[in-house]
Amino acid sequence: MQTSVVNLSYHHRAPTTQLRRYLYICFPDVSMAVTAQSMLPDVVDDFRLINPYSKGHEAIFYSFYVFFIKLAAGITLGVSTLCLE
Repeated sequence: MQTSVVNLSYHHRAPTTQLRRYLYICFPDVSMAVTAQSMLPDVVDDFRLINPYSKGHEAIFYSFYVFFIKLAAGITLGVSTLCLE
């Protein structure tokens, strides 16, 4: 009588390996987005300290931030579309 041995070690490691890959891919993106968003108020405060008589320029900083985020997203979508064709 033979007993069959099933190697389940690969099946047990696969989900953790895949999860680890997702974390390695997503963590830098999330940390860069959080860093950029948390840096923006500091830049506005620094600008106010350097230029104390200049008022109302906060909207320009936030507008540039949003514009460049959207520009980067558009370029990324365009490049990925070209690569997939």
